[in-house]
Amino acid sequence: MPKKSKTNNQSVTKDDLKNFATKDDIKSVKDDIKSVKDVISNMATKIIDNIEDLKTLKEAVSTKDDIQRIITAIDSFGSQTKDHERTAEINTHRIKELEPKVEDHEKRIGKLESHLPPV
Repeated sequence: MPKKSKTNNQSVTKDDLKNFATKDDIKSVKDDIKSVKDVISNMATKIIDNIEDLKTLKEAVSTKDDIQRIITAIDSFGSQTKDHERTAEINTHRIKELEPKVEDHEKRIGKLESHLPPV
């Protein structure tokens, strides 16, 4: 005799369930679910680690404004260095001009002192 199809309102019997899935099928599904949970857990851990790494990078990486401030400071130091170099060159030139005059003054003062009456 052919089986009657059950409608939505009829109860399911143990025999109906036995035909539906075996214990091994259910265990396999449980194992699959556990495996999926493990994968999701590992992914969540990696995502959290990546978020922490991104926060660290965000703190460590220079912005365009940071780089511009550094370049501006370097330019300022460079122009100050050029100014000091110019001043040093001018002072060197002045010293070279003054040294012969000082030597001449020493000679002239020596002559003048030699002609003074003793005190």
